[in-house]
Amino acid sequence: MASNLAHTDYREDGISMFEFVWVLLILMILYAVSYTYLAKMNETVERTDFVRTLNRVQAQLTLNVAEWYASGKRLSVRELEGQNPIDLIELAPDNYQGELTSKELSNCGYSRWCYLKDTKRLVYRVKHSVELDNSYKHEDFLVYRLQLTLAAGQKDKGLPTALTLVSEHQFTWQNVGF
Repeated sequence: MASNLAHTDYREDGISMFEFVWVLLILMILYAVSYTYLAKMNETVERTDFVRTLNRVQAQLTLNVAEWYASGKRLSVRELEGQNPIDLIELAPDNYQGELTSKELSNCGYSRWCYLKDTKRLVYRVKHSVELDNSYKHEDFLVYRLQLTLAAGQKDKGLPTALTLVSEHQFTWQNVGF
């Protein structure tokens, strides 16, 4: 009976080195697959939020134009195209950081909108840019300007018919192109 007590199953002492290596290998594979999936998902979420915010700002600008048109308000192209678009809307986006200068561009946080006072441009800084193809020299920035369209025959000042955020540089972000 004493000999039976001396013999123990290796399972009671723990796992073997071979089993440990297999568990680590499986965990590393699962991590690699899930990391790639989560990175793509993060970019999709950021891109969706970017488009949603851009469309919301554009919609509010369009409502302003309709109001100005209905009231017969005459506007100056130079004056309006130099304004911060965020000042023209009811509610600023949650991820709007504020006004900066071109020299302070690097201070614009990732996944944030900023307005450059000196160039009069609205910029968005992309955080997840794997699928982004941007022609701008600062590849992680998307740059927009206001463009005012006046009623037919009016050039510098007149009745507004459209106020549009226009991309300064061509870019594609997976299936979203501007």
